[in-house]
Amino acid sequence: MRERIEAVVEDVHDNHSQFVPLLNVDDNPPVIRRFGSLHTRVMLFREYELHNLEQELLALDRAKDRPNDSVLERKLYEERSWGGRTDLINRIDDKLREYHDAVQRARSFAALNKPAVRKSRFYPADSYQSLAQLEANTSFEDGDFISVFDRNSIRYDRRLQMAWSLFTECIPSRLFILKTNRRDMSAKPIMSASHIRLMVGSLIAITAIAEIVIAALVAPRILGSMPMLISMIFLFSIGFSVLFSIFTQAKRHEIFAATSA
Repeated sequence: MRERIEAVVEDVHDNHSQFVPLLNVDDNPPVIRRFGSLHTRVMLFREYELHNLEQELLALDRAKDRPNDSVLERKLYEERSWGGRTDLINRIDDKLREYHDAVQRARSFAALNKPAVRKSRFYPADSYQSLAQLEANTSFEDGDFISVFDRNSIRYDRRLQMAWSLFTECIPSRLFILKTNRRDMSAKPIMSASHIRLMVGSLIAITAIAEIVIAALVAPRILGSMPMLISMIFLFSIGFSVLFSIFTQAKRHEIFAATSA
């Protein structure tokens, strides 16, 4: 009976979701936890501290305005309490800065987008989903995850990822991963950076050459038809913009505008 491979985080590390770095699309940015409950606890604690300091300051104000004291007694009290009042104001100022910092941190995290539904199909280690499936389930169930970068063209990228995952489960693993390393998660990452760069570069080169060859073959036949020529240029620009925006963080409309120009 073949021994089951038990993967641990230290073995998988950067390749926790194996083909996520391969498709560097806007739908799959780095995903982090917001820790919303901890932000709330910090802000509540700062509010409690500020409330206590506020009560101390109000107590000093009430003692200052005691109606039964004479003018001389009030003046002596102000002189004695001036140092304490100054220290109290400085403490309040420091706590307000800490409270403002906590609020700004919470606001910045709350402004980030929720991660789109990440692809649930990963390259299996020895036919076992191991940590990859656990990560997918966590992303689906935990509402505390947020995306570091904004998402663009989410629907397109999600469909592309699902179609790509069906293709990448078998062919890339045989082309770019040694047979001895396909089931060995502790020796080296399943998809190293060199493998990813090689595959991405190959896909870009093949697609670019294919588009250029097709354009060169079709252009002589439609030079007399201006609408067809414009349509071919438009499709050519669309293809290049989609291709390079998939593998970069560049905005799709920026790539399209540059390619068209």
